[in-house]
Amino acid sequence: MNINSDYNDCNRHGVCSIAPSITSFQQVMLTVFRALAYYVLELEKHNYNCAELKLEIVDGISNLVSSTIYPDGKLLDIVGCRYSELIRVKREYSKLCKTKNIACKTLKIPLKVTPDMSLTDILNQGQKLLENRQKIMFEILFLIIQSVSLSILKLTDYGKINDEAVDCVIDAVNLFNKKSLTASHINDYILKLSKFDKRLWKERFNAQVEFFGKFDKVQVSTSTRPYKAILVSGSNLVDFYNLLDTLKNEDIDIYSHGDLLIAHAFEKFREFKNLKGHFGSTDDNSVFDFATFPGAVVLTKHASQNIEHLIRGRIFTTDSSAPKGAVTIKDYKEVLDAAYKAKGFSKGRKKDFITVGYERDKLIKEFKNCPKSPVIACMANKSTYLQDYFKKLPKIYLSFSYFGDINVNIANNFPMFADILDILFENTKLSDCTFHFSKCDPNTLSAIVNLKDAKIYMTDCPGLNPALINSFIKLYGIKKGSF
Repeated sequence: MNINSDYNDCNRHGVCSIAPSITSFQQVMLTVFRALAYYVLELEKHNYNCAELKLEIVDGISNLVSSTIYPDGKLLDIVGCRYSELIRVKREYSKLCKTKNIACKTLKIPLKVTPDMSLTDILNQGQKLLENRQKIMFEILFLIIQSVSLSILKLTDYGKINDEAVDCVIDAVNLFNKKSLTASHINDYILKLSKFDKRLWKERFNAQVEFFGKFDKVQVSTSTRPYKAILVSGSNLVDFYNLLDTLKNEDIDIYSHGDLLIAHAFEKFREFKNLKGHFGSTDDNSVFDFATFPGAVVLTKHASQNIEHLIRGRIFTTDSSAPKGAVTIKDYKEVLDAAYKAKGFSKGRKKDFITVGYERDKLIKEFKNCPKSPVIACMANKSTYLQDYFKKLPKIYLSFSYFGDINVNIANNFPMFADILDILFENTKLSDCTFHFSKCDPNTLSAIVNLKDAKIYMTDCPGLNPALINSFIKLYGIKKGSF
């Protein structure tokens, strides 16, 4: 369940906010991570190599981007594992102090976890952990930390690590240990982190092209045929490619779902004969799409769908932390077996094609005729509410959503978003642009911070603290998009 839940999924379950238990869990984990960050920085002062531990902290934070429902036992394991790591690192620091005969500066945290504690006992502590001092600014900071952490982890899928970005995240997490910080100081870190996010998107853009070949503007089938099938959902292109490469000689149809639509734009993905097209309404309605797909479903790493209401036994994930209702896999044999045992498509259905990707050279030429004050509609979920909203806007020049002179569907691929804007800004000033955003996930908020010198409008943000959004809007001079 994404922190910015889709409007339709949100309304379907009657829940448009994050459950208190998830918020408490996040606060518990943040308390552990900020303590780990503190001891990492103390150890590094004495030339300890903490690179692996820092990446573990980043990985843990990235997993907090979603509010996916996990079984209680799994949540307890996660807390216990991370807390044990904290105890180990703290002891290592104490040992260092004793060896070097220096005064230890141990950190006191308002959290205690023991083996006999229940999950409820731990989460009750989490409800009391977030202090009131600069509370909203810290919440904004943490969302941007989450965005950068996720960007770092997605880049590591390509075998690349940006150590500077990792260090910046650790420093930012350690800010939560400071007793007196001004809003200005926190904002400085928000700006710094957002700039790193932009750098990471550009690095991942280059990695995508390096790994998957050139991309183009292509037509993707949304039809199905009578056959056994596998659906792959999420945003991790490396996972998707590995699955396709492993199953390329199997007698099975494979369909993309959600943000993996963009895979079809890359030449190496189009080489797979059993990649038949894209399934679903492309509006993040994962609950409906998964329930109606008559085969096995695979969630890639970092996927954020909530599947607790769905059928067990045919939903799998490549992530080490499986959400409730999914099975973690190490290879694709279980997936293949489940797909063969499932009903499969009995008749198939003819549907329209979807256009995805862009012709970069063509955009370079088109942007040379960019108007002085272009209006840009950014990535959006396809809901009736948003279609009506965009229809009422002044003439849209560039659209990642609907109704623009130039329409580009990149399926929420932020590396491509950054690339397209770089091309645009060669022909116009950022300050002359108007942006309309209708998503409020951490990546989007980070993008907005980077674009703060433009005129920016935001629509409603279900799932996020209204006080946080109001403060964010005020801080960066954003206007509220409404009818």
